[in-house]
Amino acid sequence: MASRWLFSTNAKDIGTLYIIFAVFTGLLGTAFSVLIRMELSAPGNQFLSGNHHLYNVIATTHGIMMIYFMVVPAMAGFANYMAPVLIGAPDNFNFLKRFLSRLSQTSYFASWLAGLFEGDGHVWIPKMPYAPSGKRYTPHVEITFCISDSPLANWLLSILGGHVRAIGKGACRLTISNVPQLIAFVKLVSPFLRTPKLSQLNRLVDWLNDYEGQTLPHAILDTSPLGTTGWLAGFAESDGNFLIRVIEIIMGAAKNRVTLRFMLEQRMVDSNSGLEYHNIMNAIATFLGGTLYITHHNGREYYCVQVSSVVQLTILMNYLDQYPLLSGKRMDWLASRRCFDLITSKAHLTPEGRVEALKLKASMNSKCTEWDWSHLDTLYSVLA
Repeated sequence: MASRWLFSTNAKDIGTLYIIFAVFTGLLGTAFSVLIRMELSAPGNQFLSGNHHLYNVIATTHGIMMIYFMVVPAMAGFANYMAPVLIGAPDNFNFLKRFLSRLSQTSYFASWLAGLFEGDGHVWIPKMPYAPSGKRYTPHVEITFCISDSPLANWLLSILGGHVRAIGKGACRLTISNVPQLIAFVKLVSPFLRTPKLSQLNRLVDWLNDYEGQTLPHAILDTSPLGTTGWLAGFAESDGNFLIRVIEIIMGAAKNRVTLRFMLEQRMVDSNSGLEYHNIMNAIATFLGGTLYITHHNGREYYCVQVSSVVQLTILMNYLDQYPLLSGKRMDWLASRRCFDLITSKAHLTPEGRVEALKLKASMNSKCTEWDWSHLDTLYSVLA
């Protein structure tokens, strides 16, 4: 955490440090001001024992401190914080350039981001570059989060730029519309896309090439094995969920049964391209050794991959140990990981193990009330 503030290239962090310094020196300057007024509160010598030189030093120090160590840093800090926001520039462009130059070392994050975008993101492309009024239109990338994941959205904001806003009471959205930010995003995720949303990103590439003078290549589907990148972890952040089930009574008889299940749902057809998700969902089912079937919600059909056996869960847990989740679902995964350990060690057959499984179940999904985001600071320090 300390490295984020000491070595940050984020404009907002630097501006905040300026303002904190200004507040601290403003308090010192105010203390000198109080001392001056106490000395002048009555005729004759009051608190400085007639040391007129010391009085002059205090008065001069007060003026210098308030002007050059409070007002100037406060103005600089406010400008440093607000200027990137007002012009839509990346908060920490130097960090982003370093990040791109180290892409080979950070493929986990880039592939995870690609999976997250393909699960809960989309690209909006305007029909024309200019409105009749002359206003310039630009495309934008949007990724939607549930409101409990707003720390993750703001963390991505500090890396990718853009802005985060609430949509309703239960969700928020990260929007990236600044052209340099869009170019950086395209370069990050292009090598790792696996779903029909590839066509959306390529439409964005066409726009940037046609109207912004870029020469970006089209993205092609990543066909590398699923277990070699963090893409599936990012994709699971959207519609994946863990479920612990503790069965206490069956047909009137007590049973020592604890089950763990992971499900991943996704729409059947991409609304923009009309292409199906069957190939990628079938590939996920094959990788995890699970089954692919169709579910129905609110009159719509979805592909669903489910894994529940020890063999299948072993593949999933080993994968997530290497490529962990970053959203609030991380808490569900950690609870599920502990439940998986109970099952594989047969501890779930004991009364104590069943009690622990019930506690884990009560801390997951909508019942989760505490989140730990320290892993984001750790990853930030690695990326930086």
